[in-house]
Amino acid sequence: MGLQNAAIIAVADRLAVSQRVLLISHISPDGDAIGSMLGLKALLEAQGYMVTAANQDGVPKWLRSETIVPGWQTVVTHAGNASRYDLVITLDC
Repeated sequence: MGLQNAAIIAVADRLAVSQRVLLISHISPDGDAIGSMLGLKALLEAQGYMVTAANQDGVPKWLRSETIVPGWQTVVTHAGNASRYDLVITLDC
């Protein structure tokens, strides 16, 4: 089994035992960071996970449009206590 396959299996195994997932990205997020979080958020929620997308700097003003970035309002700046989550996934870093 290749390293890439092993990594995919490890992520799938971890997701299988999780319910509450926190998604985070780098500070001063750009469109890629916000889009990555929201895309994965939608995918995981469709699978029944409770998902929080968070970035300490929030969504940049130029992306705050439902036409440009649907769901941008769901990105929070404070995710609360880390113990609330079973899994943290870092994107676009």
